[in-house]
Amino acid sequence: MVGTIKRNKRFLPKAFQEKKTHIPLGESKFLFRHETTFVSFQNKREKNVLLLSTMHIKAEVGDNDKPDIVLTYNKTKGGVDAMDQMTQAFTTKRKSKRWPMVYFFNILDLASIVAKSHNLHLSKPQQRLQKLTGQLGSKSNAHTAMQKRIGKQKLSAIDVNGTFAKITLCSSAKIVLS
Repeated sequence: MVGTIKRNKRFLPKAFQEKKTHIPLGESKFLFRHETTFVSFQNKREKNVLLLSTMHIKAEVGDNDKPDIVLTYNKTKGGVDAMDQMTQAFTTKRKSKRWPMVYFFNILDLASIVAKSHNLHLSKPQQRLQKLTGQLGSKSNAHTAMQKRIGKQKLSAIDVNGTFAKITLCSSAKIVLS
């Protein structure tokens, strides 16, 4: 797992929580704890980036003096951005302070993306179009059949005086009292 981390977390040491650090550009600070690695990387003059990784166990620096954790994050962050973009239109997320609810909403969003991609992968565009036109046609046929059935149906009703009357519904939308 590799990801960014906000600096307001209680478990971070004070040196990592400071916004303005005295690290030269391109330098990094590493912190190792159990099987987790934190890195503070100064990529711009006024901004440093905090990353957390459970994949990296050494303080390795790659191209352009960037740590391997930063390079791995830059390679893999596209999937998270794509998922956020897909769930943005139809999300189930609600504002909640209870972490189980937030977790549940994230699982629902992820499940909807998986279901959509599974459906798109299994069905061909021509089959999807045929299914859509079939559904539209069946809804249209059901509507016209319902109109024909209701067209001459007789209903009994009570008028204002309490006497019964028969009402015939005609297709011309006239009410005939008999």
